[in-house]
Amino acid sequence: MGCISIGAHAAPLTLNQAINSALHNQALVQASQHQLEAQQDLSRSAEARLLPALSLNAATIWTQSRSGQPVFVSANGAREMLGQIRLNIPIYAPQTRALSKLSEDRVTIERFHLLQTRLSVAAQVSMTYYRLALSNNRIAIWRRALVTARQVFQATRDSYAAGTRSRLALKQAQLNLLRIQSKLKQTLAQSVAIRQVLALQTGLGSHLLTPAKISTPLKPLPDLSKIQSRAMQAQPLLQAADAQIQAAHAQLQFHQSARLPVFSANAAYGVDSATIPHSAQLGWQASLSLQMPIFGFGRNRDQIAAAREQVAALQAAKSARALSTFHLSY
Repeated sequence: MGCISIGAHAAPLTLNQAINSALHNQALVQASQHQLEAQQDLSRSAEARLLPALSLNAATIWTQSRSGQPVFVSANGAREMLGQIRLNIPIYAPQTRALSKLSEDRVTIERFHLLQTRLSVAAQVSMTYYRLALSNNRIAIWRRALVTARQVFQATRDSYAAGTRSRLALKQAQLNLLRIQSKLKQTLAQSVAIRQVLALQTGLGSHLLTPAKISTPLKPLPDLSKIQSRAMQAQPLLQAADAQIQAAHAQLQFHQSARLPVFSANAAYGVDSATIPHSAQLGWQASLSLQMPIFGFGRNRDQIAAAREQVAALQAAKSARALSTFHLSY
């Protein structure tokens, strides 16, 4: 593996170190990491909705009365005192479960997006690293060529002074010297620019020096067909597309679950009295509840149709992305 010296007495910077530094310092990777962590927090929050929940319910209620009797049948008296610790246990909540599955799929999507971002950053750093090495090799070649061109020009000028070479030969040697000087100047400027790009990518500063000689691979590269097969299997964009399709299915299930009933159990401990409560009045209360949608004027039907179209669109997008990846391999 090649390396780049970062100082006269500093250890050389290898390609792996440059990539690791870029992955640690680049804001694009950090933003993708924060997106993943945020989605993981949302996923844990969605999972928590499937667990029992404790709450405090405290209230005092005044009710209108006629002839000493409360108007509302549910009221205990003209004034009701309420103080309870309540436990809600979801028994059958299909929408909440579908929402939890959707959050898990979105975590998977963000995980593959982060992987794709890391691979993209690593590829960019690798390309810049080797461009710098190539540029510095060109500088060495042009410098050697410049030494030779100067020797040729000096010999031609001496021969011209002695009358053994023509003026045309002298001009050609001079033009060749100027051409090589110009090429060296351009390559030096290009090397400085590439070094600055690498410094920005890695966050290590602009003090990177000349790359050391890059050794050839110890093992030959595998067959191109094997590389393509592995790339198609491990391509983060394709895996992210699969996760997006799964998330779309979960979204469809979420809207379909809106037509299903929701069962829950509630338990409360405290007081619910029409008089000033006392400790002896504390007691338990339990209830079962059922919520069943009946008619929503087509609102849920349209949401289900839209979710199905989203699934179809993502499946088509995955096929197009796979085809694009296959063409890019050529």
